[in-house]
Amino acid sequence: MLRSVSHPEIYAVGDAAAARTEASGELRMACATAMPVGSHAGKNIVAELRGEEPKPLSFRYYVQCLSIGRRNGLIQPVSADDSPKRTIITGKTAAFVKEQVVRSTVRTLRLAAR
Repeated sequence: MLRSVSHPEIYAVGDAAAARTEASGELRMACATAMPVGSHAGKNIVAELRGEEPKPLSFRYYVQCLSIGRRNGLIQPVSADDSPKRTIITGKTAAFVKEQVVRSTVRTLRLAAR
């Protein structure tokens, strides 16, 4: 439920907390983790304020992406538990995909701020 172990009245999310799910196990620090986990915590807080039962986190990984400069990167599909699969995309194509991930993240944050 994303609550502090020592203070269950407090939600703990993002890089400040260790979270886990049944499908993924221990979650890694990344915007791919922080954004959906933060959103889920917010929904649970609203649910509690309305007198509703908070829901457990349902989360899994699909891909890891890494920028290596502006012209190189690495994209690798992963299993739900974040273990790597065999396929790897590198070079300019991977850098382009990573750039699109970053741009979509920024767009999402800008929309959320409105």
